[in-house]
Amino acid sequence: MAAANTGSLNTPFSQNPVLTKSQGSHSLKPSVLQGGAGAYPSARCKHMREAAERRQQLELEHEQALAVLSAKQQEIDLLQKAQVEAKKEHEGAVHLLEPKMKSSFGRATFICGTGFVSM
Repeated sequence: MAAANTGSLNTPFSQNPVLTKSQGSHSLKPSVLQGGAGAYPSARCKHMREAAERRQQLELEHEQALAVLSAKQQEIDLLQKAQVEAKKEHEGAVHLLEPKMKSSFGRATFICGTGFVSM
């Protein structure tokens, strides 16, 4: 079955101006490495350089976004702690006011005889 698959993929390395077979592995011919005939076009090199620069830019933006996210998470944590503290203070104030309210309602009941006074 593998013998039936003979096509352009099985062309000898000597027919490819860029690739050669060296010790059982693929490698670039010296003329390509030295920028000679068959070298990558400058547009491809430019594209690869731009891609590398874009990758660096994206990595920098990613790091900045992580820093912003961390700061926002810290801000949320502080706000949640402040909210819990404010709720505790509110509950404490309510507990302090409850006896005064009961006392005020007790006097109103005694005076009016009905309990609650409408205002």
